[in-house]
Amino acid sequence: VEIWSRAIYAIQDFAFTGMGMNTFRHIVHVLYPLYTVSPDVPVKDIGHAHNEFLQSALDLGIPGMIAFIGLNILAFWMLFSIIKILQRKSHRPISSQSFLTREFYFAISLGLIGGLFAHFLFGITDAIALGAKPGVLFWILLSLTTSIFMKTQKKDFP
Repeated sequence: VEIWSRAIYAIQDFAFTGMGMNTFRHIVHVLYPLYTVSPDVPVKDIGHAHNEFLQSALDLGIPGMIAFIGLNILAFWMLFSIIKILQRKSHRPISSQSFLTREFYFAISLGLIGGLFAHFLFGITDAIALGAKPGVLFWILLSLTTSIFMKTQKKDFP
């Protein structure tokens, strides 16, 4: 909770531009010292705000956080519309290859919804910073979502 409060103070100070990518770990000790962590503790590396939405506001400012939230909302909307389209088209007679493609997209979309929801729940209590190496998995999830969405929007999709 103390880390979140320091993050909120920092967001108030750097509301429009943010602190910059992954600079919270250095600035928190200079401008917003932690009181529950003793100064004689040798390891005080707090790499992020332990909340993905606060961390995006710290890195990119409030406009960046709004864009990040919009990105998540858009991904959920695309996944739900993919599933709706695939369920609506499931009653049509088609070839076996088209049937397998449609079922494969349906299964992948369900997995992507689960993964995005799990990422959202994880992001409430911890964070993978936007520039961190494991963050590439989130961007892959978004690219798969977008590519399946664009494929299912085509008129020639079975």
